Amino acid sequence: MKRLFSLCALVSVVFASSISASAAVGANPEVQLTLATIEFQAGNFPKCRQMLNDLLKIDEANTTARELLAATQHQMKDDGAAAATYERLLKESKNPKGPYHFELAMIQYKQKKTDEARRHFELAQKANFNSGTSNFYLGVMDFSSKDWRNARNHLTASLAYVDGKPMESVTRYYLANAYVQLGKTDAAVHNYYEVKGEDSDSTDTSNKGIHAVTDAIRTNAIKELKALDVNQRYATLTLQQQFDSNVQSNPSEVDNAVAASQQKSGKSVLSVAAGYSSSPTRKIQITPAFNYSTNYNYNYLARTFNFMSFTPSLFMVYKPYARFSGGLKADGTLSMQNMLDPNESTRDLKYRPFSLTANAGPVMKYELTPRITLGGEAYWRPKRFYLDPATGTSRRSGGGVFGKLSADLVSGYTWWNPLLYVSFEWDHPAGTDFRMYA
Repeated sequence: MKRLFSLCALVSVVFASSISASAAVGANPEVQLTLATIEFQAGNFPKCRQMLNDLLKIDEANTTARELLAATQHQMKDDGAAAATYERLLKESKNPKGPYHFELAMIQYKQKKTDEARRHFELAQKANFNSGTSNFYLGVMDFSSKDWRNARNHLTASLAYVDGKPMESVTRYYLANAYVQLGKTDAAVHNYYEVKGEDSDSTDTSNKGIHAVTDAIRTNAIKELKALDVNQRYATLTLQQQFDSNVQSNPSEVDNAVAASQQKSGKSVLSVAAGYSSSPTRKIQITPAFNYSTNYNYNYLARTFNFMSFTPSLFMVYKPYARFSGGLKADGTLSMQNMLDPNESTRDLKYRPFSLTANAGPVMKYELTPRITLGGEAYWRPKRFYLDPATGTSRRSGGGVFGKLSADLVSGYTWWNPLLYVSFEWDHPAGTDFRMYA
């Protein structure tokens, strides 16, 4: 009997407490929101949703409650209701809109509403909310639609943000494939190697699902690298018909430091190029090439300005796929001019040596960030002009130096991907008339 009395007393206390709590909730929305939050944290989403709906009936302007309702609906996989809630928040809330745009974009992407998702991802990244993730999904959508250039821009932008770090392996893989489609093999190989190397020594056993995905991506990257591990050969032939209102007095491969011919002429320009490139996946890539070009002026008075040029070149680079790569570049050009022999009295024109020029020096490339690639090159430029006088200030033979530093920027916008550079040139021929500093 005594035990029964104690139980009845306990039930009475609990019932009274419930009435008191209900009264407090009805009188204080903050208490009801706190209780709903507790239910959300406990995973009791149906009860949380009911409590929030009751709260919003008496306090429609409660933005925090509506945000929690959208999150609850999303947890309950009621994406249609969650999307409607986020759309209402975008219309009514005075809070920053970036999070709403992002969450709505994620829902629409899942629903395969790509146009709507794209618009909200763009608005989210413009609001600087989850910019890395937003650019990642924009890049994936561009990739799916075969818009390789925009895919490159958005995927590169994703790598620049902290929130894009968890997707870095996948981002690099998509980016490498986009570079393949754009014909930028070196950049593709670099990104495949970045995928191959990421977290390969990690001992972190958490996030096994993520590691499984990145392991699969890494395996695919290795397969793609094997596909690119080939030597390539090429040959091209180009014939152009042109009209020149003032025919050059120099071959196009040589800087024109003297006046043009003052002759008009139609002309044919023939160019032939052939080359070989070893695999870009090897530690040392070697690229020898040979170019031949000639022009023929149809105006007889301009026939002495017919030139032909032969240009062999060699480019060697160490680890072209690495974040930092460097090498050597050298080329030489022998130009010949159609001219009369001063010792002959006939009008027969023959091709005779005009100039011999060369460039040789180091080159380098460094990925400062995924969006900024720095480059540098420096060349020694010896030159010889066969028609130079023995003495005098008009001699053009001599040497020179050329240097260039560049920064290639990928902004994330198709219309704004500038290449900035500063260069220095010092031309020091034997004669003083043509010396130049720039």
